[in-house]
Amino acid sequence: MIRGISFIIPNEYGKWLFNILKPIEVENYDWFIQDNCEIYEIKNKSLENQLFSTESNFMEGTKIKELIQDKQYYVIFAEMKAYLNGERLNQNFKTYDEFLNSNCELLFLIADSKYTRIYCKDEIKLKKLFLNAESLNLNDIQYLDDKNDLDTYLTLG
Repeated sequence: MIRGISFIIPNEYGKWLFNILKPIEVENYDWFIQDNCEIYEIKNKSLENQLFSTESNFMEGTKIKELIQDKQYYVIFAEMKAYLNGERLNQNFKTYDEFLNSNCELLFLIADSKYTRIYCKDEIKLKKLFLNAESLNLNDIQYLDDKNDLDTYLTLG
């Protein structure tokens, strides 16, 4: 069974979140942004404020889309969970089975500025994300399944 995809993005600033997530309607989800996210807006070629600064960890998809498509940023760590609009539940899952039993639809992870994993319950969206990663000429693109996804935990922290 396909769980997700993994790939490596270039270690550089740009609009990587927007480009990677282009095949899905980011605005149709409410996003839980984990506290350990480090995504910095780029101004005058230097790191500025956190891209997702908010009082709560939730952001509406329309706001996320606006930020990731309109700004340049540098991703160090990202852990973002997508829930269908209106389902603002933070279920603290840590394993793939717990993810499957949660109401989270998509889990997006970037570690060390380049190692990327996306878990998605919708296989059609997952295939679109995979094809999109190929079109972006990203490195080491592969599907994650029960045999090659050996990580015990789905979180960064």
